[in-house]
Amino acid sequence: MHKIIKILIETSILCNIGFALLQPIFAIFVQQIGGDILEAAVAMGIFSIILGITTYIFGRIEDRRNIKNKLVVLGYSIITMSFLGYYFVRNPFDLFIVQIIIGFGTALLTPGWDALFTLNVTRGKEAVEWGLWDGSVHVSVGIFAIIGGIIAFSLGFKTLVLIMFVFELVATISISRLLWVKSK
Repeated sequence: MHKIIKILIETSILCNIGFALLQPIFAIFVQQIGGDILEAAVAMGIFSIILGITTYIFGRIEDRRNIKNKLVVLGYSIITMSFLGYYFVRNPFDLFIVQIIIGFGTALLTPGWDALFTLNVTRGKEAVEWGLWDGSVHVSVGIFAIIGGIIAFSLGFKTLVLIMFVFELVATISISRLLWVKSK
């Protein structure tokens, strides 16, 4: 397995753990900042729409300029800082701003991440390596979705958000290694 594949899998797990800690209890978080179910839905919708619109644009830029690794690192960095933004969210409007920034950061990293994985997968082991990534992420997300609920219940959302930030920070530091590893 190529070193880039290992880095991508490791950081994807860490980043998805950050998302998983909050995702199943997101609507409760929105209620605690004065929002309701509709505002929770709008917040998730905003994230997905921004992500969907800008992913293609960033993919074109990454292919034209051959800066996939740099934009992957930048995307992780933006997501990390955005997760810290959850700590300061006081109302649904603040949350919408954070969701826009997370969507933007995710769009920056996704095309390059996918391209780097595809370019560096071991020939003849494509299904195994994609399966390792997919399975590892899903198991991690499942475990940390439960842990996130326990943390929020026991220690509150502020503590949960700080833990999410730490996972994202470690993921960003880890993905930074892409800047020094040669792709195929």
